[in-house]
Amino acid sequence: MFRRIRIYFKSWFLCLWLIFCVVTVSSTVAAQSSGLSASTDLILQKGKINGGLCVQIGCDDIAIPLELARTGRFLAQILDTDATRVGRARDQIHSQGAYGLVSVDTIKSPAKLPYTENLVDLLIIRSGPALNNVLFAEVTRVLRPGGIVVLINTEGKESVLKEAGFQDVGTLQADKPCLAGCKPRPVTMGDWTHPRHSADGNTVSSDTLVGPPRRVRWVTGPERENSRLITSAGMNFYADILARDSFNGLRIWQRPLKASGPAIPVAEGGLLFVVTEKKLLALDGITGTTVREYPEAGTPRDLMVTNGVLVAVDAMSIKALDVATGKLRWKFDVSDPRSVIAGDNAVYFLKGSLLSFVRPEVVSLDLNNGQVRWQKKDYPWNPLGPGIRRMVYHRGLLVYEVSTLNNDKPGNSIHVVSADDGHLLWSREFIPSMNHVKQARAMFIDDMLWVLDHLTAMALDPKTGEVKKKFPAGLCHCFPPVATPRYMFSGEMELTDLNSGLLDANRITKANCSPDYGWIPADGLIYVCPKHCVCWPMLRGFLAMAPALPGSSIKKDVRPADFVFEKGVNTSISNISAPADEWPCYRRDSWRSGSISTPVPAQLKPLWTAKMGDWPEGTIVEDWRDNPFIRGPVTAPVVACGKVFVARPDAHQIVALDMQSGEVKWRFTANGRIDTAPTIHRGLCLFGTKSGWVYCLNAGDGQQIWRLRTAPNDERIIAYGQIESPWPVPGSVLVVDNVAYFAAGRHPLADGGILVFAVEPSSGKIRWVKRLDSLTNKHFYGTVGKHFYASNSLEFDNFNLLQQEDDSVSMSRWLFNRENGQMNSKLKDAFLLAKTGGSGVMVQRACWGYAPRHMPRHRRETPTRGLSVFRDNTLLGSLDDGRTVYRRDFHLDRAEKFDPTWLTGWAAGENANKGIGEFWLSHRLFKKATWSVPIFTEDEPKQKVAAMVLAGDRLFTVGIEGGLTVMSTTDGGVITRMPLEKPVWDGMAAAGGKLFVSTQNGDVICLGGE
Repeated sequence: MFRRIRIYFKSWFLCLWLIFCVVTVSSTVAAQSSGLSASTDLILQKGKINGGLCVQIGCDDIAIPLELARTGRFLAQILDTDATRVGRARDQIHSQGAYGLVSVDTIKSPAKLPYTENLVDLLIIRSGPALNNVLFAEVTRVLRPGGIVVLINTEGKESVLKEAGFQDVGTLQADKPCLAGCKPRPVTMGDWTHPRHSADGNTVSSDTLVGPPRRVRWVTGPERENSRLITSAGMNFYADILARDSFNGLRIWQRPLKASGPAIPVAEGGLLFVVTEKKLLALDGITGTTVREYPEAGTPRDLMVTNGVLVAVDAMSIKALDVATGKLRWKFDVSDPRSVIAGDNAVYFLKGSLLSFVRPEVVSLDLNNGQVRWQKKDYPWNPLGPGIRRMVYHRGLLVYEVSTLNNDKPGNSIHVVSADDGHLLWSREFIPSMNHVKQARAMFIDDMLWVLDHLTAMALDPKTGEVKKKFPAGLCHCFPPVATPRYMFSGEMELTDLNSGLLDANRITKANCSPDYGWIPADGLIYVCPKHCVCWPMLRGFLAMAPALPGSSIKKDVRPADFVFEKGVNTSISNISAPADEWPCYRRDSWRSGSISTPVPAQLKPLWTAKMGDWPEGTIVEDWRDNPFIRGPVTAPVVACGKVFVARPDAHQIVALDMQSGEVKWRFTANGRIDTAPTIHRGLCLFGTKSGWVYCLNAGDGQQIWRLRTAPNDERIIAYGQIESPWPVPGSVLVVDNVAYFAAGRHPLADGGILVFAVEPSSGKIRWVKRLDSLTNKHFYGTVGKHFYASNSLEFDNFNLLQQEDDSVSMSRWLFNRENGQMNSKLKDAFLLAKTGGSGVMVQRACWGYAPRHMPRHRRETPTRGLSVFRDNTLLGSLDDGRTVYRRDFHLDRAEKFDPTWLTGWAAGENANKGIGEFWLSHRLFKKATWSVPIFTEDEPKQKVAAMVLAGDRLFTVGIEGGLTVMSTTDGGVITRMPLEKPVWDGMAAAGGKLFVSTQNGDVICLGGE
């Protein structure tokens, strides 16, 4: 049996072929796992596992998780009920530089595991008390289909595993005998193996577990747009070719396809078929290694696989090859074949170029021998030119889709013919419910043919075309509809229930642009890829969304008592007030000004360097590098209490360094990622973790005083290559007037929304907590003004760090009253008034760029916003291209007018295309600049400002390629330059007359006067 799939044989030939593939895959996995211990090697062979998420219960012996992590393809977590054992295991892993790839956490009981369903690839349970307390129903819940449970040093548990539903239960005899079993794949789960689901072109998944999206199962980068995705046997394959675990999104392998041409890969069972270097190959879907070449296929431009036959299409022929042997079965010579599909032992295609003014001809071939069954072109509706764009086969019927594939409403229709001889049964013209690239798509679900006809999901009798049902539906955009037996997908994220007719819309994100698919409903999940759309604040990246759990409900009103609080050591903390020359939090203060009045000398030299450590190597670590919330292996520094504090995000660690020497004073390992530096307040060290907890430590010795679980429940998913909560908390806690504020969540419409807290720092007592579970721009296509994008396409973050704003704390364009949490929004305001002194300055919201920027709204958009720093009435910043630095002085106390509202993406894009006016937020600040200077020469084309600090009357900037520049704030003149390592984004602080910089290689550098 292949990893992650339960095989149902369709014929004796397919059976033989799959048996052959199993032998091949098994040998490949065994080869890749060589070098591991005998026990680990046997476990991987048992599960046909090459990477993914490993969980072990019990941390007395952590050899197997460490072994797996060293391969770079496994993420491992070890759970134990004993805090002392957990501490020892953490120290051991840190000493080997593997923490993050392996992590350790405490649990109350192994009877309740802190993971969402269907997430874990390999679950190891050691003998002893842990095993006795395990509920195997819980093990079954968290394991993914095809996942493996392993019981080490146990006897007599075979019946327990079998009763829990595990298959292939057996003993693995090695240096440490163990018992293993596999979780079967439900027959109700479906795949999506071709661009149009399968070889028959019917874009309907067989998956009946997919439902309206409510929860994020996994999310990862990179943010680059991608519209090619197929999924098979528990693996997702993207573009050219990145392979991810379908159930947890972990990167398993990557193999760039060279000169691959237009052929989109297809899959069946455990094999992936690709064209690379002008060759057609079968790859092992688990490892990415080549299983077989098909030299007789030539260089196909289109592929499909069905019933053990690989159909390869090029500009002059269609070929059928035996999947198992690679031999050519037959070849049919034809010029420019297109829209090739297959079903019930027949191949159908269009003959005739899209560019020619010749009526296209439909040809049917016998799949077994390539003989012509019939061909027709004399349909009365068949026009000259492109005409038919796609075809669909289903149960003896063939549908021709005639589509404009543009914005034109007329000219879209479907025509149903008999697959036996091609004679026309009926036709229907309609307007596809799509804004762009209109496609007259036919979708067969059981005995009905469904179309999306102008905001209506319509069921037609496939033999007559008679309308049987009509339900409301959404409006697609640059992607066509898809369906499952239960739902039709339309609009941004609108699902029509095909039983009740109810329309559900929960716009966590939207589908990506594609001529064939945007959403992929499979494996009980909805997959989407990165897209360039900016219609409203949406979750970005590669994403898998799950429906609500049966019986689950989310309380609208939350109370402090709903959250778990744990006390740590009883310690006395002096009520230390922060001196003026400290930098106690990220960007120094509650306004996030990036400024300090204490001067720093212009002539600097390195005083000390503390090496925190770079990222480890490995396939999974590549997802860490693509994490838009984390800019390097170490965070920006903060400086207080005579110490420099940084977080090592992916190592889950806070490190306190002596400010004078750089010596490590203490380290603390939390239960998850810490994406930004901690906040130091009156001797307390406060920070949040991506695992959904907020910690309070003694800043003096690192002892834990309290911690608060901000997540409604202890559930973990995968995000950017690590285990996180659906309700992650940024590390930078905001403190204003002795109250700590923080937010937990990813998106207002995901997992019940974002929770915002106000907490007393010393005690952890919750003053108030509010839920944000809606978007301010409820009508996504224009309710303000006349412009199409009048109320959307704003530069609007769905989640960001909090900052002070008047009597509120703000998160992007949402505001929460500091006293009671009452929520408000400034939908159109992209700037806020920051009063660090005098009448203040206007500053762009989120100028530090913590969250991934709204996808490019125009071709001149940059990945990050221009940085800015400010004090009193003066702001210094860089344009978004990072190459020009300017000073802007505000006179708001003299009735100076400043418009805080911003353009929509549509309007900004028009300005950018013309090269005039405002298209960056920084342009508005720059408009009345006191001075502006280009900071880099033409010999430095890659340079841009990556870090900026205002100290006294000097501006310090570091380029993305390294190098420190000190400038006068009076006229922008360069005082001095000096070499410096590449910094992490916004990774600089100033305190005590010194400058502190965190670098991309994991160093923290202290610079001081000569």
